[in-house]
Amino acid sequence: MTPPQIDSDSSEGAKRPSHGRVDVPPHDATLAFTSEGRGGTVRYRDHRTAFDMWWEFALPPAVVIIGVASGDTWERDTGIPLRERDRTLAWIADRALRDQVSSGGSVLISDTHITLYRAP
Repeated sequence: MTPPQIDSDSSEGAKRPSHGRVDVPPHDATLAFTSEGRGGTVRYRDHRTAFDMWWEFALPPAVVIIGVASGDTWERDTGIPLRERDRTLAWIADRALRDQVSSGGSVLISDTHITLYRAP
């Protein structure tokens, strides 16, 4: 079963197709995956901060789930202002989709997870 495609201006709990590059300052941000079997670590880094998130393979139709800091702990856990959270999560989701799902797809961003889906 293919997940429904939903476009929304809000990233909270909205599934949206990847539209390519999402710019979020700073432009020196990088995302690196390390694998430890069926999961591992995602490291976000830019000139002002670095933080780790966990990831694991998901059951179909999803491909990967990435755990992210909730809005309540975002600033403490990431060092990034809360006002930049939605744009930062959108950048992480789009970069992870581009790097980890060769066929493209869509993402679902919730308060504590990013879920990547393969294109139907």
